Amino acid sequence: MKNYRTLALLTSVSLLLAACNGTRTPTPSAVASVEVTAPSDLNVKLNDAATTTRFTAVARAANGTALTGKTVTWKSSNPDVATIDANGVVTARHFGETTISATVDGVAGNKTATLRTYGLEVFAGVRDNGFDTAMFFRYRTKTGLNPAKVSFTVSGPSGWNGGQSPSFDPAVSTYFPRGDGSGLHWFEFGWTKTGVIPAVLGDYTVKFNVDGEEWTSTTKITSLTNSAAVPTNIRKTGYDGSAVTAVWDNVMPNGSYLAEVAGFQPPLYVKNPTAVIPAPGLTPGNTYYIAVHALTLDTTAPVTTILSGGQFDVRFNTGSFVP
Repeated sequence: MKNYRTLALLTSVSLLLAACNGTRTPTPSAVASVEVTAPSDLNVKLNDAATTTRFTAVARAANGTALTGKTVTWKSSNPDVATIDANGVVTARHFGETTISATVDGVAGNKTATLRTYGLEVFAGVRDNGFDTAMFFRYRTKTGLNPAKVSFTVSGPSGWNGGQSPSFDPAVSTYFPRGDGSGLHWFEFGWTKTGVIPAVLGDYTVKFNVDGEEWTSTTKITSLTNSAAVPTNIRKTGYDGSAVTAVWDNVMPNGSYLAEVAGFQPPLYVKNPTAVIPAPGLTPGNTYYIAVHALTLDTTAPVTTILSGGQFDVRFNTGSFVP
């Protein structure tokens, strides 16, 4: 009995001395480190529910033991580009880059990872109050390089194009002109071999096939009445034998314009109401036309710039000139 009392007394004294010396017994459930595992592929495709990009994190005690029942707080540095939910699943929202990080009980993960989003964005609308269907495409490849082959189909609501889904097999250089794997294209069905396709209210789906990988984007036409104004006072201010300088009234200060000398390609996307349009070899004394489309979207913005949603409206006009 005496020995037990002596042992208890010594134990009490030891604990008291330890407390006085400022040392504490570690709490077994305290988080000492957070081990983050990123997916092997950090490129995330827009509008792709079939593929899940997921991060995992394990909280560990000081002795390396994995701790259960701990809540991982995930964070995306740019949620406009991609979000991450409580389970570590990433959803791509717009083009760009974002960094994913994790914390558990205030302890930061041992690594972060930067995601890059890619794929297709489509904005649908009408030209001249539904006379024609108009769309604006933006795209970005997974590799950052131009693809070798691209094709796409467009499906519309009942009654659009007689219920048929037109298919197109364009030149890659037309759709990915920059060489950095990004591109943009304003697409008016009146310029295609199918002829003019009047707009119909409802949902539209565009499917791109890029080097065998399918990209999908959906969009909607909500009105057949344009909110945009017609470009006016289109005129030539100069011609140097190879290019026409043109100006017009600024009816779309928050949007952009597509300008061309009719019959000469390619057209130019410009932010301001002026353009120097390539048009070599015009015949003096002949009449030519400067064609301008006013677009409610800023089509000149880099592909990583978030464009406002809603309907894409287009108005069209021309101005004649003689070189």
